[in-house]
Amino acid sequence: EQEEAGIRVDKSLPYLLLDKHTAKTEQASNLARAYAGFPISLGSPLDMKAWLYRVEGMPVQRKRAGRGTGPETTDKDAIAALRRWVGTEWDPDEEPDLATAWAAIEAGGNPMLEARCLYMGARQAVSHYILPMFEIEGKTRGRDL
Repeated sequence: EQEEAGIRVDKSLPYLLLDKHTAKTEQASNLARAYAGFPISLGSPLDMKAWLYRVEGMPVQRKRAGRGTGPETTDKDAIAALRRWVGTEWDPDEEPDLATAWAAIEAGGNPMLEARCLYMGARQAVSHYILPMFEIEGKTRGRDL
């Protein structure tokens, strides 16, 4: 019976979590825009590669492709390697937030890397954990997401 009934969830909780993580993506976008001087898409691999490797001149991170080198990447492993390169480490189990990003920037971190980390952490929480709660409730995407 318990397996069929499932786990009780406070029906207002997914909306609160969605609002919280949407605010984080906006904070990250605002941080990137303030640093770059123009809007930049933190979710776009092309924008991130252009900014990090061409504008900032950071060491290019590549996907491993058997023998030789693969294409340029800005996946989570590449961002982690670049954050280590600039001297900012973080706990991978810790949820990124604006205060953590500012602390890393004040410690010498790169604002664009910190914004990307904050943005991707919030987007992952939404796509992997929050949106499925709406689908369980019988709503395909809750309110206008």
